[in-house]
Amino acid sequence: MTKGPLVSVKMPEALIQLADDLVKMGLYKSRSDVVRAALWDLIKKEHPKFSSNPLIGVREKEEEKFEELDF
Repeated sequence: MTKGPLVSVKMPEALIQLADDLVKMGLYKSRSDVVRAALWDLIKKEHPKFSSNPLIGVREKEEEKFEELDF
């Protein structure tokens, strides 16, 4: 389980249901994992710091690399 600050977001019920479906299918352990994965994908695609050097590998390794960055 990833440790860090709690972030609350509001989203449409349909989006929550789709996230729950992914958890029920066994693709993710929790809603939080679904949201974290989606956010990582967006950051790797859109954030200029990663556009020339995308993070590759398992999400845990990506999180370790991200924590090492100096913003």
